[in-house]
This record gives sequence, structure tokens and C-alpha cells, in this order.
Amino acid sequence: MAAAETLGVMGALKFINNLEDRDVVVQIALQFYLEDRLAQALTQFKEGLLTLGLLDEVMCNPRAFQRAFTQPPLPLTATDLANLFTPTLSPVGSNRRRLENRTIAHWRDWLLEVEEGNMDHVQVEDVLVLCSGASRVPLSGFPEPPMLDFFLVTDSNSLPLANTCSVTLRLPLHSNYADFSRAMQLAVACSGVFGCA
Repeated sequence: MAAAETLGVMGALKFINNLEDRDVVVQIALQFYLEDRLAQALTQFKEGLLTLGLLDEVMCNPRAFQRAFTQPPLPLTATDLANLFTPTLSPVGSNRRRLENRTIAHWRDWLLEVEEGNMDHVQVEDVLVLCSGASRVPLSGFPEPPMLDFFLVTDSNSLPLANTCSVTLRLPLHSNYADFSRAMQLAVACSGVFGCA
């Protein structure tokens, strides 16, 4: 009686006299949950793919779309994030280029520490959120290639700056790793309140 309403919706509300009747009810319930209940959602999904002109491509090339539809995303690593960004560098041989190279080394070392769990409450995904607003890299990539820019530290500005629209991270040119690490941790910690008053 407790399941009468649910069984009625499934069309499986039957009096059970023996094990064969029970198997019929189970079969009807399985069909409802595995086919009937999902039919409308699958129809809408197919219509959406048709609207975008993708349904034929998916049907012709199922392996190409398998990762997008069936596999969970791979966890983001420090190497993935470091390789995602292209640095905008000063001319070779300049003093500023030397500072930029040092900052890139700080950036990569800091990402490795984040990945290893050495930074309190900071995950690699949190760093991507700071830079892009997204916790995962989209399957098709970002519309614009993510960039690393650099700026000289001043008394009023020593924290990294991010532009989530263009996926640009501006790193401060700190002379030592400890200052760089503190600035990055603070920036990531504050990025969770972006847009909140």
C-alpha cells in the first residue's frame, strides 16, 4: 500500500499472487525508470542537438563526442593550469624580462604547492575561478587564449589582478617567493566573494 501511488503512475499497480506476478511488476517498473521516464528528456536533448546542427555529427562520429557526453572531466593539475596561460613577455635581455621569468618560476612553483595541498584552503580549480570565473576548462577551450601579464609592485597594489572576460591574469613582479605566495593566496581567497557587496 505504501507504494500504491508510485506503482499506479508507472502502470504497475497489480495484485501479486505469485513470483511471476512480482517479476511482471518489476519489469514494468524497470521500463518506466529506464525508458519512459527519460523519453521526454532524451527527445528534448535530441531536438536541442538538431537546433544546433550537431545531431547528425554525433550520430556519424560517436567516438568524437564520447568524452563530452559520457566521461567525467579529468581533474585539473598544476601543469594543466601553467600550460593553459601564455605569458606576455618583455624583450629578451631586458631587466623587466628577468623579473618576469622569475615570476613565472614563482607562479609554477606556487601551482605545484597548491596541487600538493600545501596552501590552506586553495585548490587548483580555485585558481582557475580567480582567472576565468570557471572551475573547469571548457571542452572547446576558452574563446580567447588565457594570458599572463605582469606589473610592477607598488605600495597600493601588490595583489594579482584578473580579468575573467578575457581570461587574463596579471601577476605582480615580487622579488621573492614568500611575498608572491602570500599575494596569490590572498587573491584566491578573495575571489570567492567576487561580485558580492
